[in-house]
Formats: sequence, C-alpha cells, structure tokens
Amino acid sequence: MTVERRINWQESTQNRIRLNDPPGLFFNNANYKTEHFSFPYYSENIKISDILFENSRPLVHIRVIESSEIKKEIKLELESAKENIVVDAKLYMARQQGYICVEFFPFFRNQNSGVVEKVDSFILDISFEKNVRKAEKKIVSGSNSVLASGKWYKIAVEKSGIYKIDFEDLIEIGFSNPADCRFFGNGFGQLPYTNVQQTPVDLQEIAVWIWNNAFYFYGKSPHIWKYNIDNKQFEHH
Repeated sequence: MTVERRINWQESTQNRIRLNDPPGLFFNNANYKTEHFSFPYYSENIKISDILFENSRPLVHIRVIESSEIKKEIKLELESAKENIVVDAKLYMARQQGYICVEFFPFFRNQNSGVVEKVDSFILDISFEKNVRKAEKKIVSGSNSVLASGKWYKIAVEKSGIYKIDFEDLIEIGFSNPADCRFFGNGFGQLPYTNVQQTPVDLQEIAVWIWNNAFYFYGKSPHIWKYNIDNKQFEHH
C-alpha cells in the first residue's frame, strides 16, 4: 500500500529555548522529542486491515517528492541531519481496528548539494512481512521488580519541571540516610490507551543532581498538551 502526504510548514515561537532564538518550524499535530527539541517529528496513525495486522512486521520506505531549503539560522542547528530518512513503524489495535503508526524526522541532507532541506511532500511505501517467531516480551513479576526490596515513598508530579527534595524532608518520612536514596519513575506521560504500544515494564531510575543537602530532578507530567494551529488552541492528549 502507498500513502501520499503533504506537510504544511509554518513558523512558530512555541518551542524556542531562548527568547532571542529565531522562530522554529512547525506543522499541525507535530510531535517533539528531547534529541531535537526545537524541531518537529511527523507521525500518523494509518488504518490497516486485520489480515495485515496479524503476525506481521511493517516495512516502510519513504520517497520524498518535494523538498525545500530551510533558513540559514535554523539550518545551523540541523548539522546532524542525515542523507537518508528512517521511518519508525509500529502496529497497534484500537477498538478492534488495526493501525500502523509511522514516525520520522522530516529533515535530510541533500546528497548532491549537501544542503539540509525539509520534506514538503512524500510517499510512504508500506509492506508487511510475516513474523517467523513472536517477539519475546520480558515479564516482570513482583519478585524481580525494583519494588521488591527497599523502602519506597510515592511522590506525585502534576506539572513537568525541575523538582527539589531536601534531605530534611526525606528524614521526616523515615529515611535515616537520605544521601543513599534513589529515584525511580516512568517519565513517558500518560499511559497509552492500547496495551499493544510498548512501554517500560518496570520503573526506570531517574537522574538526580545532589547539591546543598537536596536532590534535584526533572519530573514529567502525565498530562500532555499539543497546540492545534487550526483552532489556535491547546488540546489534551
């Protein structure tokens, strides 16, 4: 199957790291990742038949139809752009309907000119390969989870940002040696609506900074908001 799409690029100041940074590139329903915070990823959920869904592995190849050079000040931050675009594809089921979720970074380096360009229109060639063996899934039980040992205390994170926990607070809730404390969590936001999507099977350790008898860490909210450029409103996902 083939899918043809066009990206309607616009400029936005929503994801600038500093106020004096130039406007970034944006399109409706764009996604952002930590490795390219100021630049959007293209993602789409495409309906497929149940026959294609069962015991299949998606293979997706992109053909760039139209592309254009980006502004010089923006280009400086995309020096790591590669010549080939890799499309990440995953299958999932929602309300008894099969979908393929495709995602890619819509920037590439032109092989002839060496100039970084953005994708304006493209075709996705989608095929499906039968799985010879099912992927093994790691099962975490109560005995081998990180929660199986040690003393634990749950902390709620309502908004994404830097959080501080003093040693005195940890002592008050029963930790005699706060300097030995470790922090764990699953910072991927809200749980997906379908259980086919891959998520961490156990709590992941969170990086912390210790300074002046206090822990500092970045906590991510389970509430994700995306800006809809059509109605100029933020929508909750």
